[in-house]
Amino acid sequence: MSVTGLERLIKPDSGESSHDPPSNQKPVSQSGLEAVVRLIKLGRCKNIVVVAGAGISTASGIPDFRHTAPKRRKALQERPCSKGRLLIQGSNKQTPPVDVRDKKAPRCVETMQPGLPVEAAIKNTAETPETHSKANTSRFSHTFTNNSRTGLYANLEKYNIPYPESIFNIDYFSNDPLPFFSLAKSLYPGNHRPNYIHYFIRMLHQKGLLLRMYTQNIDGLEKSCGIPEDKLVEAHGSFATASCHLCYTPYPAQEAKEAIMNDKIPTCSFCAATVKPDVVFFGEDLPQKYFLNTEDFPKADLLLVMGTSLQIEPFASLVNTVRPSVPRLLLNRNAVGSFTKVPLRKKDFIELGNLEDLVRRFAQLLDWNEDIEDIMRAQETVISNASFCQQSELQTRS
Repeated sequence: MSVTGLERLIKPDSGESSHDPPSNQKPVSQSGLEAVVRLIKLGRCKNIVVVAGAGISTASGIPDFRHTAPKRRKALQERPCSKGRLLIQGSNKQTPPVDVRDKKAPRCVETMQPGLPVEAAIKNTAETPETHSKANTSRFSHTFTNNSRTGLYANLEKYNIPYPESIFNIDYFSNDPLPFFSLAKSLYPGNHRPNYIHYFIRMLHQKGLLLRMYTQNIDGLEKSCGIPEDKLVEAHGSFATASCHLCYTPYPAQEAKEAIMNDKIPTCSFCAATVKPDVVFFGEDLPQKYFLNTEDFPKADLLLVMGTSLQIEPFASLVNTVRPSVPRLLLNRNAVGSFTKVPLRKKDFIELGNLEDLVRRFAQLLDWNEDIEDIMRAQETVISNASFCQQSELQTRS
């Protein structure tokens, strides 16, 4: 399904005829993909920014975080954050330029709460497992067990989690880290392989077109497929490093992984609090690198939005910070965020459907498919060799 904000021909470069078609001919209607492909082939998109979410990894066997969660009832316009901070969805205020070196990023919050009316969602935002009443706990547990029997949460019912997203709530984690560690065992890099979508984004880099990729994912598949670290902003952190969740003392990432894989809880040698991978939880500050967006988005000449629900702030608002004249292409199963508003921006394009199918069609229109397949085969060899070496090292140590 294709929706475009341009119901006209893209103005051609000088040298091409720009006259209106004869009265007996109709202008050619272009899909969103075709329109963007034309721009790329004409050399008008040399600073592409990609914004991606969990949907790009479902083809790798990682369920979408919200695939099994209950349907939301209503978006929250204001949601309390840790320490009473508010994050206002849809605010017209522009984020001022900041110094990446000495500023803290905004905190990660979700603008929707599963299966709750607005009043209840706000009321329970600051609650910890200890402050939940029996009635609330029962209600949340009912929501969880009836809607999350598959995917990431299939083996977590024994922990009596209030609601699935509480696994990534820092207050909940500080009281009970076991549900997250159980989930983390399946999310650690190495359990899954990059798919065609990841390699398409790498191809953007190899063609010299990728300014930056901003990802919500913590699975590490962007790095695994070969996207350079300087081209990547992991807005919600990663498993590459670990630290104490209380005093932030660094902890060896490999030791943390081994403990988690062996059903042990890694603890800080300084304050004895629980150590966790440096994945950003709801209520935590985003990484310093996130502030690159203040430079990247004003510079972008094409924004690709892929596989995201645009429900987590402040990440969700990034798509609104490119210049109004910049084309924005949404590749997704559903229209989300500002792409649901009418009217769309003049240069908004929406392609809905299976994400991998859409990206493969995108690559075919660009004549990149064979190159991507070659990169996939070569990188798969690299990944397999690295995995073999790691397994050999672990066996030697044991």
